[in-house]
Amino acid sequence: MISTQEVMTLKGFVQAIPRSTAEDGARVALVTTSGEEYPVLHKGAGVDLVDHISADVEVTASLVEMPEIEGGKALRVRKYQVLDGYEDPWYDDEEA
Repeated sequence: MISTQEVMTLKGFVQAIPRSTAEDGARVALVTTSGEEYPVLHKGAGVDLVDHISADVEVTASLVEMPEIEGGKALRVRKYQVLDGYEDPWYDDEEA
């Protein structure tokens, strides 16, 4: 059973999850600045985080109780902001 809690803002970096351990469909996890690791549900804005592996981000998300996964909790990301240089114009420069 999934139950949601209040919306919160977390900072950390995006880490890939090996497919063999992602029973819940998550492909990435958020490792917070305090060292906690939460799988990100592959729904909503969480889908786009796959494009930002290793990037520092700030996410607005709900913590979802999911007893079927290791740790028992996952993030349902509503929105996010990339905090490091991956979003600078030079990163996507087509002339480079």
